[in-house]
Order: sequence, then structure tokens, then C-alpha cells
Amino acid sequence: MATGGHLLCDICNQQDITTDAVEYCPECEENLCQKCTGHHKVAKLSRKHETVALENVAKLPKFVNAISSNCNDHYEKIEYFCNTHSTCCCVECLQDTHKKCHNLTPIQKVIKNVKSSPMFCDQENILSDLLQNIDEILEDRRKNIGALQEQEAQFKIAIQCVREAANEYLDNLETALRNTMQQSFNQKKAEIENLVKDMEKRKKKITEMKENVDLIKSIASDFQSFIAIRQTAEEVHTEEVELMHLVKDDKFKSVEIRMIPTEFDLLTDHFDSIGKVQIISSPCKISMKNSKIQEAQLSGVSVHLNSVVSISVEKIKLIKNTEFSLDEVIKDFCALNLAPQSSHVRALIKHRRRPFLVRECISENGNMLILDCYFSMVFCLTNDAICIRLVNVCPLSFIPGGIISLSPSLAIITEQKRKRFHFITIKNAEIWKTVECETVMLSVSYKFPNLLVQNGSGGFSQVNKNGKVLSETKMLFIDEEMHQSACFQDRFCFISYDAIHCCEMAGNLMWQFRHGKLLPNALTTDGESIIFAVSCNGSIYAISANGKSFSILVEANKNLLQASAVHYDKDGKKLLVSTEKGTVFLYDVHFK
Repeated sequence: MATGGHLLCDICNQQDITTDAVEYCPECEENLCQKCTGHHKVAKLSRKHETVALENVAKLPKFVNAISSNCNDHYEKIEYFCNTHSTCCCVECLQDTHKKCHNLTPIQKVIKNVKSSPMFCDQENILSDLLQNIDEILEDRRKNIGALQEQEAQFKIAIQCVREAANEYLDNLETALRNTMQQSFNQKKAEIENLVKDMEKRKKKITEMKENVDLIKSIASDFQSFIAIRQTAEEVHTEEVELMHLVKDDKFKSVEIRMIPTEFDLLTDHFDSIGKVQIISSPCKISMKNSKIQEAQLSGVSVHLNSVVSISVEKIKLIKNTEFSLDEVIKDFCALNLAPQSSHVRALIKHRRRPFLVRECISENGNMLILDCYFSMVFCLTNDAICIRLVNVCPLSFIPGGIISLSPSLAIITEQKRKRFHFITIKNAEIWKTVECETVMLSVSYKFPNLLVQNGSGGFSQVNKNGKVLSETKMLFIDEEMHQSACFQDRFCFISYDAIHCCEMAGNLMWQFRHGKLLPNALTTDGESIIFAVSCNGSIYAISANGKSFSILVEANKNLLQASAVHYDKDGKKLLVSTEKGTVFLYDVHFK
């Protein structure tokens, strides 16, 4: 076939005449001069042939120029297309390899209107979608790199702030953390940069394929277009499948790296770290465009990345680890501490004559704090290899509002409808510090590094550990009841009007979950993508971060009818649930 450049007219050359060719006939596979082109266009056998200027022929991809209208085996003109074998064949083929084939179609019928066929249009759309997807991915990845650079600077500042509160003993620990930090940033930035390079290569390749398809459509003959588009279809499909598998494999999740500083307020023993490197992968916000045909071929691959969550709620399973009654552990504790009786033991004996009203609970590394609001007490329990034991009890001089865990060793208790909260040790339930707050507090949850408290104005406030109000949401409810809340990612959720509401930190509603049989009593989160809740009918269920899916983990259970408190221990993968009357359940959380 013609390949462009300085070529001679094939017809004139057969007559020993040297004439430069200006046109090319794909069906005759001959170069033509100006004069022969005129004859070619009026001759009866060739007047319907479409000739192409040689300068345009040179623009076609090499594989298109290599396509011949003659059979490769018999060098006869191709007359049919075998649908059984998906190959072109000549008359000789019918006597040879395609002798028994009956599913044949004349080639002229097959290639008629090929450039406007669905196959051609679909491939153009797929290539356009692929280019758009890659452009969005590249933009998103570059933004992530920029964000990581800012986070790296913030990370270093956070390290310095923590370092100022320590002594020379922290030097080696700081070096270790910096090395871990730098490795994390380098690794994640390198991963994203490698992905960007790969996407740029894919973009270049797909751009070339798109240009080829455009040239084929505008220049190539119908037969060439038919053959060429079939040859490129598989390659285009491969590119799309590979890209969608990258999406399925979470290659485009946004990465955030930040520091979780160690709490130094209760530094009494030795420590081996001044903080942690936390890498947070949040759901990608890129909406992938995809054709209906490819969606059918890639069934099971999600193309809208906003719907991707870290853990599917359907894959969560709860296995009951233990069940116990506060009455029983208190009885055992009192029996071991009768002589001499401490004020705590005397308070417990007095407490046993009155009912429990458990409002909150937390669990950290086998230690549990259970908050009884009726008698204003905090029970500290531990789950050892033998049984659940009551380690200590802390009578409170105020009516407690809520309790949250700051670290494996430290918690905060708020005073109900008062402007004050207290730091308490988880290991032995002792209050060591009290902080005055700028706002009234009802419920409380933790949004690192601050508290999220329900204020007295129908909303929530972010408060730092010194009691200073940093921000407030708009009004979210008009009653004065306590609304339990929990934080995850860059949002928080709370219970109100028999539903779970999820809001941005500014208070803008993102979604709400309402189910007739699942009226929420209490909730907690894993801090990332799962919300655990207990309902009035005694069931435990999980909700996804986008509120679109849920799974019942424990069916309606009469023993859980008065469940009033729940807490998820992420490190231990434990779910602690307590009823108002002091029956406590501890579940192991498994992810299938």
C-alpha cells in the first residue's frame, strides 16, 4: 500500500512512463498521477472508488496502511466476511479453510456505513471518556501531592510543638518519628507520582489512538475503517478495563498524612514514641465516565468513586465475647474490700440499693469505663484472661454528661449542662485535672485534637482541651434533650428525632438515616467509615459513611432493649454495649 513520500504513478510506470503520483486508490491499491486519476474516476469499473491524496495517506497509522483488500493466503480480492471465524475471505477461501462455513456476508454489505456504525461511535465515546477520566485523575493526584506538601509542613510544626514540651530524652524518639514521617511522605508521594507518570503514558497512548480513529474516520476507506476499527477495539477495551481495575483496587484514593501526638499530661512512666504517623485514605471524589457497553463488560466494578468506602458494612460480623452484670462485679469487688472499707466501697454498697442509669461507656485495650448517671459514678473494669473485674470506682461530685476516650490512658468526663469538664485516667478511674469551658455541655464526642460538645443553643461546638470554643454549628434542633454524637473523617453524626443525622463540621446536613424498626438509642464510629448504633428494639446495626447502606449485626434481642451506651475500640476491634440497668455486652468485631 502507499506510504507517502515521492512515489510514481503505478499505471504510467507499467507503460515505462515516469510520472509523479498524487492520489492513491485503496481498492485498486495503486498510486495515480493527475491524468490517471481523471481516467480512474470516469472508468466504469472504478468510478465509485474513493481515492485519497498521498499527503493524507501518509497521515494514517502504519497498521491501517498495511491493510490490504486482497486475501493474504490466495492474493485474491476479499469478497466475504465469515461471521463464524470473524475473518475476511476470498472466493478461494470458500474452497479451502471456509469450505464448511455457512455464515458468510458479502464484504460490501459489511463495510457499508461502517464509519457511522455503533461500534465506531462507541469506540470514539470510550476514548473520549478515557481521556476525560485520566485528565480528572491527573488533576486530582496533583492536588493531592500539593496537599501532602502542606500537610508535611503542618506535620513538622506539630512535631516541634510536641517536642517543646519534652526534655532531652526525646531526641532519639524525635529522630525515629521524623524518619517514619519522611518515609511515609516519600512513599506516598512516590506512589502518586508513579501513578501520574503511568496516567500520562496512558493519556499519550489513548490520545494517539483517538487521533488515529479520527483520521480513519475522515480519510480511510470503508473497508479500511471496518478492519482498522476491529483491530483497535481490543486494545481500547484493554485500556478501559485496566483503568477501571485501578479504580477498583483503590489506586486513586486521596491520601492524607498527619500526626497523632502522644498525650504528655499524664507522663509518669517511660514512653517509646512522641507521636504516630497516621495515613488516612479517604474516598476518591472523581466521577468516572463509562459507556454502557463497557459497564456491562465490567460488571461489579464501581465507576463512581464517591460510593467507594473503606469497609463494606455487609462484611462486618459481631461475635459475643462476654456478657456480665455490673451488680455481679460490684458484689465481687465489695467482697474483696470489706476490711477496711474505703469511701469508694461504702459508696458501692450504698449504690447497690439503687438502680443503674448507664449513659456512656468506653473501652480501651481491655480497660472499660462505664458512666452511671443516676448515682454519678464511674466504674473502671478490666477484661483479663479469667473474667471481668472491677478495678476501681470513682464517685463524682457532679451529674455527668458524657465520657470520651482521648488515648488508651486518658478520658474526659463532662458535667451535664455545666461549663466544666474533667480529665480522668482510664486505668484506675481517677480525676486529675478540671477545666473550665466557655460553653454549656450536654453530650460530648472527640474530633482530634478537639472536643465536639452539644451546646445549649441547639447545636454543637468545637472546644479545645483548654475549654476555649473554636467554632459553632448552626442550630440543628430546638429541644433541650441530650443528643449523642460521634465524629469520623471530616464530619459528625448525632441522634435526633428517631434518626441519625450526618453533618459537615459546620453543621450542614449531608444525609440522614431513618428506619421504622431501627430507632437509635446510642451510636459510635470507627473514626473512618463505619457508624455503629443500638436501637430501641434491641438490635445492633452498622451504617456506611455515606448513609446509603446498612447491615443488622445483631437481631432484635430482649436483653438489649434498654441499650443506652455503645463504644468501638478500634485497636482491640471490640464493641462495648451497655444497657441502662447495667447489663454489659462485649463483642469481637470481625471484617469478612
